[in-house]
Amino acid sequence: MHNDRAILVTALQQAVAKNAEKKKEKTLLGATPPDDEVLEPLSAAIEKCSVYQAVAGHALFSADSGIVITAPRLAIDLIYRAERDIPQAAEWLLRVLTIRQVRGLFKFAIWGLSVEQELRLSETIRLIPFEQLGDSHVKRRILHRAQSLWENSSWISQSYYDVPRAALVREVPNFPFIGAGSNTRAFKTLEKLVNEAKALWVLLEAACVGHPLAFGYWFEYADQDLDLASWENSVSWGLPEIAPHIRTCTPVDPNSLLEIQREFSALPAEWRDDLLRSMRRFTLSQCRYEMIDRVLDLALSFEVPFSNKGDYAPIGWKVSLRAAQLIGGTREARQESRRKINELYKLRNKGAHGSSLKESTREQNETILQEATDIYRVLVRRFLRHGRKPDWEALELEPSVSG
Repeated sequence: MHNDRAILVTALQQAVAKNAEKKKEKTLLGATPPDDEVLEPLSAAIEKCSVYQAVAGHALFSADSGIVITAPRLAIDLIYRAERDIPQAAEWLLRVLTIRQVRGLFKFAIWGLSVEQELRLSETIRLIPFEQLGDSHVKRRILHRAQSLWENSSWISQSYYDVPRAALVREVPNFPFIGAGSNTRAFKTLEKLVNEAKALWVLLEAACVGHPLAFGYWFEYADQDLDLASWENSVSWGLPEIAPHIRTCTPVDPNSLLEIQREFSALPAEWRDDLLRSMRRFTLSQCRYEMIDRVLDLALSFEVPFSNKGDYAPIGWKVSLRAAQLIGGTREARQESRRKINELYKLRNKGAHGSSLKESTREQNETILQEATDIYRVLVRRFLRHGRKPDWEALELEPSVSG
């Protein structure tokens, strides 16, 4: 390592001096990047270093891509750093090439949700106000593009949005920084993180705020000095299948959110997957523009959790009965819950059998949709608190379930 440092310092002294000589006769506007006469000797010096030889041709993960480690690629970064401080530039490269795993940060900007202070969801996950998110190229880009929207909406499209009010940060303690070949471990780790995040998005939408959210996410390192291509980093979007128009920004109750997350995490895996499928349909119902599409998706969100394999009872009957029993309350209250869901299924049956919803009944249909939406959200909380999939046949025979 000491010999590598000496090789780099000597080569950098010569490269910086040569590059400075070339820039003497040029104005600031006429200056050009270091040319091959400057970079080739520096690349040759890097190739002599043992730390480089150990990882040459491997991939370093930065800006959502794998950068192939080559001496010419490293020489460009190195000389710009050396123009400020040659010994520190040499130390930087030696450190970069000897790291294999490093602490990463998986970050999300969230539109449609707001928090007043930091909320720790686990040892590695924090929900914070967006303004508390650490500075980075991506955050500055989001703020630069944000603008006040029509009707004070929160988010309309990937290029037309207000400043987000919340951010989620997940710490990744041992992210694969350099790996053999294409460093597939880094991409597989990131894919796993995205899939886990999608479940949290759906849970927040259905069980917490009751409407769609937009998530812009990216990955960066806690030590930004290790991000070789940080300026190339960009936002990936986490959106429902139908892009939503997010009209409001809903404050989150910290205690309620923590309880929801804890209950959801404790569910059996198969039942958790069923609820996720149901909640995705619920979110889609909130994204749809045509009323009949909203009705059909909302009805599907009810049907997924209330069905059993081999259960051939009429769908509207079993959903309305089982939902009313699960929500509970007095007989009159259960009858009212059942009536509201039956009204939804009357609309659903019209759409499923080719009829249209008349414009003259729009206000009435909107009321039916809103009442069914409210019931669905209550049911989601009941499912989470129950802790497992209910025994529907037994529940149907219960005289009452406490609210």
